[in-house]
Amino acid sequence: MKKGILIFIVFFLVGFLVLYILPIEVTHSRELKRGNILIENIENYVNETGKIPESHNWETLRSLGFMEDEMETAYPEIRQINDSTYELIFTIGFDPPYLMWNSQERIWKDDFPTIPDEWKNKN
Repeated sequence: MKKGILIFIVFFLVGFLVLYILPIEVTHSRELKRGNILIENIENYVNETGKIPESHNWETLRSLGFMEDEMETAYPEIRQINDSTYELIFTIGFDPPYLMWNSQERIWKDDFPTIPDEWKNKN
């Protein structure tokens, strides 16, 4: 009986460590695939219009490939940080860190979203 519990605990810990150590390309492959499509469309939009799409302009977001259910749940959401930088954020769970793409850093990472400049200048 004690051996069975010990084996269960060892398998549980090994499984947890494997999931924790795996790169985001493995753990979030579906989100990365979807996000890369959206990023390509957003980059094309920015190159054509010279501006970042607004997160509340549903018509523009639809034309970029965001689906209705994605826009309602903010999964993923686009957030403009300043005039030249945006983040595409997949809100996985309640608390950060979230899976996100920053257009300035140009990498996928698990991190805390950046505070937009307009929020900093409210006071």
